[in-house]
Amino acid sequence: MEDKLPSDVLKTLKQYEIISNSTSQVSYCRIYEGTINKNFQVKDGESEFLLKVFEGNSVLPINRKRTFRLQEELAIFGLAPQPLFLSEDATIYCEQWIDYKVMNTDSNLNALAEALHQVHSAFVSAPVLSLIEHWREYSALSKKNNSYSFQQHYQTMLVKWTDYTKQYSEDFVLCHNDLHISHVCSPSGPLLDWEYAGLGCRYFDIASCCIINQLNPECKKTLCDEYAALANSSADEILARVNQVYEFVEFTNGLWVDAVDFEQ
Repeated sequence: MEDKLPSDVLKTLKQYEIISNSTSQVSYCRIYEGTINKNFQVKDGESEFLLKVFEGNSVLPINRKRTFRLQEELAIFGLAPQPLFLSEDATIYCEQWIDYKVMNTDSNLNALAEALHQVHSAFVSAPVLSLIEHWREYSALSKKNNSYSFQQHYQTMLVKWTDYTKQYSEDFVLCHNDLHISHVCSPSGPLLDWEYAGLGCRYFDIASCCIINQLNPECKKTLCDEYAALANSSADEILARVNQVYEFVEFTNGLWVDAVDFEQ
């Protein structure tokens, strides 16, 4: 993949005065993170920002303009970097650059728990994340989509998730849904990569955090214990509710991986 900033992106950033027209002041470097987008650290004189160039948008059934507005609100509370720019076609995005050191997962489970609790306690005007819409988009790109056994499993999961949301939708809170340790600048924020954020099930968010960070059963229990202490809840109940939604998270993650592999 190219390390060079695409000329059309550079032109757009100049057009909207995100960077100056003097190219001599602009420097950038590629950041090798992100499966379906290219990330760059861009410096223009004294200003510095993170640039994301989104690719493979069909994989993400996300309204980026709505996500941009959500992140503006989150930035006020210190939970997210300040968003700076989103192009009309939603393929170019810039936000405040945050300098931080990535933490080790196993020794910072408390940081993950505190970050999750901070997100779930935030009162913002977030849209409900339609998990079923994500499943539909991902499965359409999956090589397994024509398999009879896959379709049976897919329909079973649809019924189970619909029943689950009917029972617990009143408990939905703001969720990050992609809380890898590399997205945690500090336990209290800001947190990075809000593309999958929306109102949803806190236990799904915790389970996602466990799977994304590849936590073993012992670390998963520790994370739930830490979260329960912050939420003043029963640790056993938190763990039980997380285990209850684990199959939904594993199913979602499997569909996403298949969809991304198909596009690449």
